[in-house]
Amino acid sequence: LAGVSLVIAFIASVIVSSSILAAVEAIYTRNDLDLLLSSPLSPWRILIVRSSAIAIGALPLYAGLLGPPLLWLAVFSSPLWLSAIIFLVTLSFAATGIALLIVTGLFRLIGPKSTRVLAQVLSAVAGAAVFLAFQYFNIAGRGDNRMTPEQAAELINQLNIDPHAWWLFPARAMTGDLPATILWILGAAIIFPLGVFIFSRSFVTDA
Repeated sequence: LAGVSLVIAFIASVIVSSSILAAVEAIYTRNDLDLLLSSPLSPWRILIVRSSAIAIGALPLYAGLLGPPLLWLAVFSSPLWLSAIIFLVTLSFAATGIALLIVTGLFRLIGPKSTRVLAQVLSAVAGAAVFLAFQYFNIAGRGDNRMTPEQAAELINQLNIDPHAWWLFPARAMTGDLPATILWILGAAIIFPLGVFIFSRSFVTDA
């Protein structure tokens, strides 16, 4: 669960940062919302479709990276690992909802131009942090003093992590724990519409 939590933290941080950048680009730089908002469609419907496109756009990369390991785990360990596919989808939508809330706050605080620059910086920093974190394991794994997988597992066991700790809740949802999965889906179903609703009200007012 601790290892899965680290993977989730990496994925969530990158999705949030990329969603912030995608939201700024899709909302403020495509120059088509004046036309869309003057159409008979409601602003809520327009922005929820565009926000959904942002969330779905983040899925192919992680589905491609995690798909083969998840299929392997489902065949050789437990079919419950297939619930991770649902988890990834809901994680993308929840992260997009959080990103929209962040964009709304940044737009109010520093304006659209500075928000766009800051979004690019956040996206670059998050991507660099993930890359450097994985390179650390590659560098630390060289030489005679490199840590074996067995030693890493023993080190985690020595930490005496409570398996019911709150920060392991996403990992339990990803690994097929039914109550955690249901609560996670409900949480994502609240966060994404809430983010779109607050963002849409703010954007329509500004427009």
